[in-house]
Amino acid sequence: MEFTKKVLFIHNTLPEYRIQFFCELNKLVDLTLVFTDSKLASSIYQLNAAIPDNLKIINIKNTKELKKIIDEESWDVVVLPPVDTLYQAKCANVALKACKKLNIKTIYWTEKWEAPLFLQPLIKKIKNHLQAILIGYFAKRTDLCIASGCMSEKYFLSIGVAPSKIKIAFDSSTSPLSNIEEDVRLKYKIPKSGAIVLFLSRVVKRKGCDLLVKAVEQMKDDNVYLLICGEGEHLQEVKDIVQTDKVKNVIFCGKIQPKDRAVYFAQSDVFVLPSYSLGGVIEAWGLTCNEALEQGTPVIGTTAVGAVHDLADGACCLMVKENDVNALAMGLKDILSKGNLENECKERYMKFSVENMAKSFCEAFKSC
Repeated sequence: MEFTKKVLFIHNTLPEYRIQFFCELNKLVDLTLVFTDSKLASSIYQLNAAIPDNLKIINIKNTKELKKIIDEESWDVVVLPPVDTLYQAKCANVALKACKKLNIKTIYWTEKWEAPLFLQPLIKKIKNHLQAILIGYFAKRTDLCIASGCMSEKYFLSIGVAPSKIKIAFDSSTSPLSNIEEDVRLKYKIPKSGAIVLFLSRVVKRKGCDLLVKAVEQMKDDNVYLLICGEGEHLQEVKDIVQTDKVKNVIFCGKIQPKDRAVYFAQSDVFVLPSYSLGGVIEAWGLTCNEALEQGTPVIGTTAVGAVHDLADGACCLMVKENDVNALAMGLKDILSKGNLENECKERYMKFSVENMAKSFCEAFKSC
């Protein structure tokens, strides 16, 4: 291999959707992963995916352990953890100081961006302001910043990071190869002529599932079937809307296991992520958009979805105004009228693939 760097990648936890990225990055550099909160993945994401044996992982309990790891190895690059909490900020500070002392190059990576100020309640404005101070402190002191896309790049610029210090590695994920050979149409009695609109996410209010139901109802098209895949605190409210408004062809599929989601992406005609800013919280990226394109399925996302600001091309991926039923309905009509876009979607995914994400990180390491 022409380029090898010994990289210490500090992160909060290892959710299932990051495993393949770390595996790809591990092919390109000598990678060691340090997780500051190993239990976070199972407690928040409720995932317990198998971790490949070739990934070198260290779980730490405190900052003393982190400093020892940095001091006792000859690292070329250290990626600081995201400062989402005070503990994470403490970890980042300890790592930064240790690296400066040892002349180790440092990188700060984030997906963060913010909803427009008029959509942020006061408490969120205060929280964002305080976090911007923390992120700015570390971002300006590292050797390089990696943004997940154009929205997080703009965020770095807004807190005073020099443009020359910012590189973009488009965020990505991949759907695991499925263990099932399931015919979704047969399972839910959907005719071959029926168009499948897929919602696959946690059913919480800010994900906008209720708006998608209303958009499908507004279309008045008996040939359109909406699959709602997921569970969450907003699910009953969505079911009540379907029942009260007598919306046809809405099917509640329950939670889909990560190993099976590729089947649902591949057999749908369009995937929709209708998130909107709620309490000032946006969709930092939206990895399911990448995964839908990977399976050859076009995507509709809103202006509150970070991924769509980069993925949208007017064909395979449409961006519509957030919290707007009419815009969703028009987007659905538009993309369903285009016919089969499988090849175009898969080609679009290649630019935003998990392999390219790893390569972009590797290029950033080289530039250090």
